[in-house]
Amino acid sequence: MSEIYGHRWTSSYGEEPNKAWVDGLRDSPNDDFVRAVEYLKDGGDEWPPNLPEFKALGREPVIPMAHRNFLPEPPPKQTPGVAEKYMAECRRILGR
Repeated sequence: MSEIYGHRWTSSYGEEPNKAWVDGLRDSPNDDFVRAVEYLKDGGDEWPPNLPEFKALGREPVIPMAHRNFLPEPPPKQTPGVAEKYMAECRRILGR
């Protein structure tokens, strides 16, 4: 994390992993950890996340910063078929 955030990370959490983070991530699935780190490496947010925010990044599919402005706006009201069309367009744009 210090390689991603530099002094913003080390001034908040120090140079070495602290007990709260080690204990908090101990039972996290490896895929969640990788997903969260990849998001942060791709430009995530300006400031490092706290532990609950980091864990949430791993649990949820995250849209890379580079794609956020290019996705269509979500439909204001869900009607049958609208959500499926929206998700299909998102997948097309993201190449999935």
